[in-house]
Amino acid sequence: MGAYAVPRGSPLVVRFNAYVDRRGPDECWPWRGTKRKDAEYGVFNLGREHGGTVTAARAAWFIEHGELPPRDREVCHSCDNPPCVNPRHLWLGTGAENMNDSAKKRRRGLRPRRFDWDLARQLLSQGQSTRKVGLAVGVSHTSILNLLKRAA
Repeated sequence: MGAYAVPRGSPLVVRFNAYVDRRGPDECWPWRGTKRKDAEYGVFNLGREHGGTVTAARAAWFIEHGELPPRDREVCHSCDNPPCVNPRHLWLGTGAENMNDSAKKRRRGLRPRRFDWDLARQLLSQGQSTRKVGLAVGVSHTSILNLLKRAA
């Protein structure tokens, strides 16, 4: 079995926790399972009886509270870390509330953060993935991909 493999038929909580890097109670618990192709958000299959595939944060909410949030509510991150599934960092809000939280924390509409482009180039030339390079220089892998496209 692989690093995250669990036996077929294992309880939902066991399957979910196999993909969570649990740390201290107030720290982020990064999702180590499958992620959406267009973002850093994890995904998890709750099974047909519980709504199928949802974001890992929605699954964490379900496991913690015993029910999925209403469809008109988003599971938002107080830590602003999309892979985090620590229930202490999750709250329910509308899309507008999530956007207001983002604006209040000044996460949107700012100039891109500065980072060491020379280090990023060096790591890329050594064969590092855009995800690892992004982590090393403090930006998302999508930012690295976008910069590579612009440099081409």
